[in-house]
This record gives sequence, C-alpha cells and structure tokens, in this order.
Amino acid sequence: MTELGMELLSAASAGRPELLRQLLDVGADLDFVHPQFGNSPLYNATYADQVSSVAFLLSRGARPDLVLNLHSPVDGRWQRGVTALMFARSPEATQLLLEAESSVHHTSESGATALLHAVARSQLEIVRLLLQAGADPTTRTLDGRCASDLIDENISFYQSLVKDQPTPPAILEKTARLEAIKQLLIAERP
Repeated sequence: MTELGMELLSAASAGRPELLRQLLDVGADLDFVHPQFGNSPLYNATYADQVSSVAFLLSRGARPDLVLNLHSPVDGRWQRGVTALMFARSPEATQLLLEAESSVHHTSESGATALLHAVARSQLEIVRLLLQAGADPTTRTLDGRCASDLIDENISFYQSLVKDQPTPPAILEKTARLEAIKQLLIAERP
C-alpha cells in the first residue's frame, strides 16, 4: 500500500489525473500521507499548482481539510497542523479547495491561516478569494502577528535590500502587490 501511495504522491505532483485514476482504481489510498515528510496527494497537487489533479482528487473525495504535519526534506523544518489550502499557488486551485469546503478559519500549530500564508507569498488574487470566503484578516499567529504585520515586515525587508540604490522592478512590483493586499485587508476589517 505504501508503494501505491508513493506513486499517487508523484502522480499528483506531476499533474497526471489519468495515472491518479488508475492508482485509485487499484486500491491506492486517496488520503495517503507520506510516512516521513507528511505530505498527501492533494497537498502535492496544490503545492505544485496542478489544478487538474486538484480537481480530480477532490472529485474522488480527497479530504480538503486533511490536517498534515509537514517535514521539509530540504531544511528539516516542521509545519504542523497545516492543510492544502495554505499552500495554494493559484486562484484556480484556491477556488476548487474553497468549493470543496476547505476551511479558511483553520489555524496551524503556529496560529497561521491560509490567508496569512497567501499574504506572506504576496498572492493578491488568492487573498481576495480567501477574504470573500470569510477569512479573518485580524487573526494573529501565536507570536502575535496578523496579516498587516506580515505585509509591513515584508515591505521593510524589501526596502532594506535596496537602501540608497535604485529599486529594481521586481521589488517595486512585489511592494505594490503588498500595498494592494494591505488595502484589501483594511477594507475587510470589522
């Protein structure tokens, strides 16, 4: 069963819905969780932005709010209590997860929500979708930071990179996106 699960993880990451179907038809566990790294097929498809795989897995009954404890093979970091929605890379994948009733209110062990993850990645359209779905922009992490705090920290970081130099277009674009997100958050405050 572990071998089928590992193949399912790979097929989800690679965006191969037909292979996913074949693996599920021969008994692969739809919500298989990697024994060492903690990822699931839906997480892999979401993280890799394989929208067709996200849609297929959800159509077959993948649990959108399956809680995962991810262990990074790169830096050894743990992210405990996370869901696939926290790692959505596109509005399309986000919308599919929201339609499958993934909770915008779920918090990880650190207190982070999908909204905080999207803000940290400067994903304007995803932030907009999460706010429309009822995400709370005032939710704070365990260390006391809310979405606006993350924006201010990121803007300060980008500004510190350039100091007295001309600002590169990529940083101008990133800061403009963060400012637009901040305006969205202000408009949503109770």
